[in-house]
Amino acid sequence: MDDLFGALPPWLLVVGAGGLGVYWNSLKGFFTRLVQFVICEAHLTDMPAAAFIGWAEQNCWRTGGGTRDYIAWYQFVIKPASFRYILYRRLGEVETLYWRRGLPILVGRKAQQKTEGDLSSSAISVRYLRGTLNIERVLSASLRPLNEDLGNYACKRHVVHRIIGKRGNKEVSSVAISSGSRTVIVDPVDRRRFIPIGYSYSELGSDINSSSISVLALSNEQQEVFEELRRWKDSREWFQERGVPWRRGYVLYGPPGGGKTSFVRASAADLDLPVYVYMLSSLCNEELVDAWERMLCDTPCIALFEDLDTVFEGRRCIVPEDHTKSNLTFDTLLNCIDGVERANGLITFISTNRVETLDPAIGRPDAAGNSSRPGRVDRLVRCDYLDEAGRWKLARRIMAGLGEDAVAEMVASHEQVTPSAFVNYCVEQAMKFFWDDQLETSDGETILRRRRQQSDDHDDGRGPVDTVPDHLRGTPATSRGGKAGSSAVEGSAES
Repeated sequence: MDDLFGALPPWLLVVGAGGLGVYWNSLKGFFTRLVQFVICEAHLTDMPAAAFIGWAEQNCWRTGGGTRDYIAWYQFVIKPASFRYILYRRLGEVETLYWRRGLPILVGRKAQQKTEGDLSSSAISVRYLRGTLNIERVLSASLRPLNEDLGNYACKRHVVHRIIGKRGNKEVSSVAISSGSRTVIVDPVDRRRFIPIGYSYSELGSDINSSSISVLALSNEQQEVFEELRRWKDSREWFQERGVPWRRGYVLYGPPGGGKTSFVRASAADLDLPVYVYMLSSLCNEELVDAWERMLCDTPCIALFEDLDTVFEGRRCIVPEDHTKSNLTFDTLLNCIDGVERANGLITFISTNRVETLDPAIGRPDAAGNSSRPGRVDRLVRCDYLDEAGRWKLARRIMAGLGEDAVAEMVASHEQVTPSAFVNYCVEQAMKFFWDDQLETSDGETILRRRRQQSDDHDDGRGPVDTVPDHLRGTPATSRGGKAGSSAVEGSAES
């Protein structure tokens, strides 16, 4: 070879090198197109990316080795109805080689620039040999069960999503899913990027029984709103036939502790709807719009804006400015709630302690008490102090076992009180009574027994002293008498 190049005249080598340089880009393009003809590459983002990864995990063999990311969430397991730490494996975070019918499929994470400083963590690239994979058919088949799940109300859908922007990320625990400046959705289950280990999604859910409308002391107006929501959920076809947007909007207002958040939480649990709680003070315009668009893929659902009066006074944002990003603007909030793109299957709740600070464009009471902006806010609901019937309901439930006299005194001694404060008063008295008695278990039945005042009660020749309250024996309960929280018990064996 050295003799060959040595025999060539120098000018010929120079001409050859120059010609190679001139045509190098053409040759490079030729070989690149040749490789692309043999190896196909597809770029997938968001839900198509998640659907493809789910298909690959179920239908392909995954090459061992490489980095795997795991995370554990504290979740409710439907059976045996308890909370446990559930292990999840993160998908699509590292380059992975799958094999299907002996042919390779290379899946890698692809950082896709959406806007400056915003990288999508749900973008992947898929490389495969031409003719070995019909990517469109795979994606269509993978998205079909997801679309069916959107209308499958047989499974439990209730879950709470908290939407937190970049400003709030530094206060979010490690369970938050964060990527650059994208909005964080703190979600116990993100099916797009995680798969549970040892459990299926159908075995995981929310503790529906932990919050129910039946345990709340609702005013007549609140009860009417809940019945309206229940009928609304079952009336989708009626709205569609008439071309009316299938949505409702409410402003809940009243003093702090009036039960605004409790009403939303219990309504969502009983109606089995997911709740999206927007932390507006941490969001900028782009983050709110991005999170809102993703929420609309999960309808029917509930959107909750808590304490709007701490974010806006009228149309002015009162959140302290952050040099890292601009604050949320009022017009962006309005456009999300009721803008050009109509939101079907959405219930919007706005809570505030000072309804007079709301801008009329959102909706506040007019002279007749009606909403100033029907369509955005259809109804304004006052969550106020408890009436007497509400106090009796809560006191009887929480102070069960203390007797009617104790309950009556609790009800009479707190007239102008919010639900939150009254529950706390009742719990304090009930705990005092509970801790003043001894909790024992006999034959699987929990009963309360009076602590023995003297150690020789069992040795006085009469046998054990029976101090089981009458109401726990199935006989009519007798009043305890005395003040609320009194632990005096008249034992039948000592009467």
